[in-house]
Amino acid sequence: MGSVYADPRNSDFYLKQLNTPLSGEQAAMLIRLIEVQRWARPSEKEVLMNRFSWPIEGFGTPDRILGYSMPRAPQDAYFSLTTAGRTKYQLLQLKYLMDNNYWLGKAVGSAKPNVNEQDRLEMAIDLVDAIQVIHNHGLVYGDVSSNNMCGRLGVQPSVFLLDADSIVTP
Repeated sequence: MGSVYADPRNSDFYLKQLNTPLSGEQAAMLIRLIEVQRWARPSEKEVLMNRFSWPIEGFGTPDRILGYSMPRAPQDAYFSLTTAGRTKYQLLQLKYLMDNNYWLGKAVGSAKPNVNEQDRLEMAIDLVDAIQVIHNHGLVYGDVSSNNMCGRLGVQPSVFLLDADSIVTP
């Protein structure tokens, strides 16, 4: 749990300031994620860095982590959403693809994103593949939710997962 801000040093990253600093085993787990380049094969590292909001750099000390940096979701994970007359660029969280009633709300002025059945299958397969990579390393994604999973509608549909700091060793 924490607050997320744009990284003033690099627009491709966000900073997460934790509400409560991490210490002990929780801090060690986050440090392990940050040190991904030491333990993951290059092909796996690419999946982790491109499919998750993977922790890149920690802030604080090894026994008291205050926050970390992570990559911004790719451009193809955003869509234009109009609600209450205001249009904003929004992450395409999977909740938007799962709840047809949302799009019937009076405040919603946008059409539901056009994601066909084949694109949905590609996203589901990509999700399973991404989760399998962390399972191969004895890790578990602890915050499975349609709020934390985003669809990417690039050339090949895929996913981007938020809250990678919830990935732990069970």
